[in-house]
Amino acid sequence: MVALQDNLGAFQDAGATVFGVSADSPFSQGAFRDEHGIEFDLVSDMSGDVIQKYDLEIDIEELGLYGIANRAVFLLDEAGTVTYRWVADDPTNEPDYEELLEAVNTTNE
Repeated sequence: MVALQDNLGAFQDAGATVFGVSADSPFSQGAFRDEHGIEFDLVSDMSGDVIQKYDLEIDIEELGLYGIANRAVFLLDEAGTVTYRWVADDPTNEPDYEELLEAVNTTNE
């Protein structure tokens, strides 16, 4: 989310509205927002509904973590149709932000 914040101007210039979704509580998200200067909306999915709907639930057995959210980016058009999807092979990976920006530009043409 910090990298999205770093590139927020470019995404907004391309016509994108950025939201961050996590399983964290709104209170944790608020602290994260303050600490990192996040300027876009953060949405709490503590119930896991979005995580399950987008098939992002993973287990990292070696760390004893089960049913956690994987890192992912989805681009939706105005009708709510997913036009771009990136899901990490490993939750420590990040998307290619230039590719993501290109997908935003393509969707908004």
